[in-house]
Amino acid sequence: CAGRPPFRAETTVGVLKRVAEDDPRPVREVNAEIPQWLADVVNRLLAKSPADRFQTAAAVADLLAGYLA
Repeated sequence: CAGRPPFRAETTVGVLKRVAEDDPRPVREVNAEIPQWLADVVNRLLAKSPADRFQTAAAVADLLAGYLA
């Protein structure tokens, strides 16, 4: 969606540190053409708390299928 990873750094440890400590840049800031519903899906996929993320890949697939139908 954005054409780049949500977290970037010079080293693997640097990337892991950013994943743990930073919030990703909103995908619509990077690509304003992304529909809001897709930005919401991406945000949920990147949520720090496991309780805020999708619980299964099937749930993501079902949601995407609904929007793309």
